[in-house]
Amino acid sequence: MIEWEMPLAFIGILLALLLLGIFWGKKEKSLEGMIDKEILQRLQFSTQGLSSRTKYLLLCIVVALLSITLARPITIQKELSQTEKLHDVIIAIDGSASMQQTDLTPSRLDIAKEKLKSLIGASKHLRIGVILYANDAYRIFPLSRDTQGMLYVLEQATFPKNLAKNSNLFTALEGAKKMLQTSATKHIILLSNEADGVSRQEEAAFLKANHLTLHLLPIKKENSSHLKDLAIQSGGSYAPLTWSQKDIQSILDKIEQSKANDVTTHYAIKHKKEWFYLPLSLALILLFLLYHDIKLPKMHLLFLSTLLFASNTPIKAQEDQNKTEMSTYTSLPKSAQRDYNIATLHYRQHHYKKAISLYQNIQTKKPPLQAKIFHNIATAYLKLHNLQKAKSYFKKSISSYPLTQSQHNLTEVTRMLHLRKQQKRKGKFEEKIRFKAIASTQNSYKQRSSAYTIKLRPLSLSQEEKWLQTLQKQKSPLFIQKIPTSKRSLDANNPH
Repeated sequence: MIEWEMPLAFIGILLALLLLGIFWGKKEKSLEGMIDKEILQRLQFSTQGLSSRTKYLLLCIVVALLSITLARPITIQKELSQTEKLHDVIIAIDGSASMQQTDLTPSRLDIAKEKLKSLIGASKHLRIGVILYANDAYRIFPLSRDTQGMLYVLEQATFPKNLAKNSNLFTALEGAKKMLQTSATKHIILLSNEADGVSRQEEAAFLKANHLTLHLLPIKKENSSHLKDLAIQSGGSYAPLTWSQKDIQSILDKIEQSKANDVTTHYAIKHKKEWFYLPLSLALILLFLLYHDIKLPKMHLLFLSTLLFASNTPIKAQEDQNKTEMSTYTSLPKSAQRDYNIATLHYRQHHYKKAISLYQNIQTKKPPLQAKIFHNIATAYLKLHNLQKAKSYFKKSISSYPLTQSQHNLTEVTRMLHLRKQQKRKGKFEEKIRFKAIASTQNSYKQRSSAYTIKLRPLSLSQEEKWLQTLQKQKSPLFIQKIPTSKRSLDANNPH
C-alpha cells in the first residue's frame, strides 16, 4: 500500500487544475492585454505537432506529476524479525546482613557483585534479569539482552546495606518464577551465603512444579550440601567459589548444554521503498515532448518506454565496475603490481584499514613501486586522521623514490603537527589543507589533489566535560522494584 511522506504537496494538483481552467480554450489574443507580447511568445508553445490545448493539458499533467513527486510516495516493507536460540536466566543476589561479613575480602556482598558482573560480561546467548533478595525480592533489571546497560547500572549504583537481617530463599525463587513466566526454559543463578543444615524439600518441590533450574554459586568459604543437592535435583549445577572465572564458566557451560528458547526479535524499523522517481521521470519526459516538435512519434514512444524502464532500475554502474576490476585483478597471476592494484581498489572504496593491510603485505624491490606503496599507506592514514603514521610513511616513500606527491604531503603533515602542538592548550583548531591524492597506478605521476578538513580536538577539557566526569565518578542509589512473594523457607527467620 502506498503512503505519502508530504501529503500537503498535493496542493500543486489544485494549481494544475487552476491552470487548466484558465488556459483551456483561450486564444493567444485574449492574453495580449494582460501579458507583454514578447513574454507571451516565450511562454506559449509551438503549435507544430500537438495542438495548444493538448500541450496545456500536458503541462497540467506535468505539474500534477511534480506534486506527486514532492509528496514522496513510499511503500512500507515488513518489519524485520530474527529468531535466536537464547537461554533465559535470572541472577538472584543475596542482600541480607550476613553478606556484609568480611571473611571474604572486601566483603561477601562485594564478591557477589563482582561475580554478578562477570556472569553478565561472559554471557553470550542469554537473556538476563537481576534480582536482589533478602526477606523480600526486588527487581534490579528486567529480563534483557542489554548486558552493557546492566553493567553500567551495577557499576554506577550502590547496593542498599542491611536490606534485612535474614534471607528467605523462597522470595528469590518466586521472584524469578514471575520474571520467567513467559519463558520456555527457566534458569536461576543464586549468589548467596544461605545457611546449611536446613531441609529444602519445599523449595525442591517448588522448582520441579514450576520447571525451574537452579544453579548455585555459594558466596562463602565452606560448601553447602543441602543447597548443592537442591541445585543438582533441579537439573542445575553447583560451582564452589573460586577466585578465578572457573566457577562462573562451569555454570554457563551447564546452561549452554540445556535446551534453549526460540526467541523472535522484531525490529521496529520502517523500511521504506521510494517511488518518487517514477512520476519525476514521466514529468521530465512530458516536458521534453512539450518543448520539442514531435515528428517521429514512434521514436518518441520508444524513447519514452526506454526511459521508464531505465528509471525503474537502480544505477549501480560504479559498484559493477569495482566488482569487475576486482574480479579481473584476482584472476591474474600473483605479482606485486597485481596486489598493488587490489589494495588501491580497496582504498578508492574507502576501505582504508583493509588497504593499509594489503599494501603492507606487498613485497617488491622496485623503488618507484615501493614509493607508491608507502605514499598510499600514508594517505590512508591521513584519511584515518593519524598524522604521525602518515608522516612516517611519507618519509619512507621519499627515501625509496622521490615522488612529488610525497614531498608535498610531508611538508603539509609536518606543518599540521607543528600547529597541533601550538594549539593543544587553546581552543578548537580547524584548517583546510590540500594534500596530494593517492599515487597513480600508472608510471606517469599525475598531480591530482583532494581537499578535506581535519578537525583537531582540544586537549584541554571544557567545563561541560569536567562536569560529566565528576558525575560519572559519583555513585547513585540503586532503584529497585519490589516483587510480591508469599512463601517462606524454614530458615527465613534465622540469621545466617
